[in-house]
Amino acid sequence: MMREGFVGVMLTSDHRYKSDEYSFEISNDMLSKGHDLPFCAARIHLIGNFLYKDVIKNSKWGTEMRKDPFRRLVTMINRTTFQMQLQLLPPL
Repeated sequence: MMREGFVGVMLTSDHRYKSDEYSFEISNDMLSKGHDLPFCAARIHLIGNFLYKDVIKNSKWGTEMRKDPFRRLVTMINRTTFQMQLQLLPPL
């Protein structure tokens, strides 16, 4: 278990990505504090490992995603990003 960091997903507010297969739209009702953006989405193919010490705190610090939308996001990331990779591996 990585205690010094976390896996993060890039977010965007760019409307160009509203309808593509790599966006998971995040609405205010999915978050503990909400956001003030007309559009917000996770770019599910742009993920990485980050250290807590490298996070720049801002006014949105502490906003959390509710459990059900978070599970849908993780499912979409797995299906879209990782299963394509897993299909390329030879069977054990």
